[in-house]
Amino acid sequence: MDKPSVLIITGNELRHRYMANHISRHLQVSGVIFEKKANVHERFDWPEAEKQIMQTHFNSRLESERYYFEKQSNVDHLSAIWVETGQSNSEAIIEWISEKTFDYILLYGSSLIKAPLLSRYENRFINLHLGLLLYYRDWE
Repeated sequence: MDKPSVLIITGNELRHRYMANHISRHLQVSGVIFEKKANVHERFDWPEAEKQIMQTHFNSRLESERYYFEKQSNVDHLSAIWVETGQSNSEAIIEWISEKTFDYILLYGSSLIKAPLLSRYENRFINLHLGLLLYYRDWE
């Protein structure tokens, strides 16, 4: 049996690139959309105590990602497009996706996917990121 083919919509950080690279070893990857993360922790209006906590947490996360994922996050072999935050729903991206052949769309760490993209590929999305699953229930 042939491997299922997938299109991946994900973030642009090391963990996202690692995941796309790893999936490409097991499934046919038709294309990847790497979307810039919103990074709300970079806001300047946090009170100083919270700003310090956020900075420490995200610096630690970055160090961990470098340690665990950097050597295995090369995605040069994939057909990929890099977009700004929220642009995965844009007409240009929908057109880029329509030129690809795939069975499923894998979501991991992107912004919320909305109609018309959701309705165009209804029942073909697999959300790999547990945090926002409930937001996809009522998307119209």
